[in-house]
Amino acid sequence: LPVEIEMWEWLYYAPVFVAVGAFAAFACFDFETGAAIAHFSLFLMVTAALRWLAGITSL
Repeated sequence: LPVEIEMWEWLYYAPVFVAVGAFAAFACFDFETGAAIAHFSLFLMVTAALRWLAGITSL
């Protein structure tokens, strides 16, 4: 994604990513819909924390 994207614009992009990630968890792990969304959200938080710990700030 381009660097020029503002944070508020992620409100339009994020649901697509969450839906795809939740569907992947739903299909691979046979989770219920709510559990699949929670699983993908946990994955996003852990990935963001690891990027922060590694000092990676840009895409």
